[in-house]
Amino acid sequence: MRIIIDKGKGDSPLTFETDNIEDNTKLLESNAIIRTVSVIDIIVKALQLSSGVYRDSLERTLLECEEAIVESKEEGKVSDE
Repeated sequence: MRIIIDKGKGDSPLTFETDNIEDNTKLLESNAIIRTVSVIDIIVKALQLSSGVYRDSLERTLLECEEAIVESKEEGKVSDE
């Protein structure tokens, strides 16, 4: 499996081919870590999507409830507390 690691900061990305690892223990460990990171990335993206949907839903609900709007007395702006 080909893996590209980009550390940013102007450094060139490093490319690795895990199938070339001769030590079977390190090969299995590398592949397990790759699968784990992939699953975590999927979970993070799903949580970001869910969070966005709930935030939009909350905003729509609050906008329908004018009695919940709190205005700052000094500035006449909506408070973000």
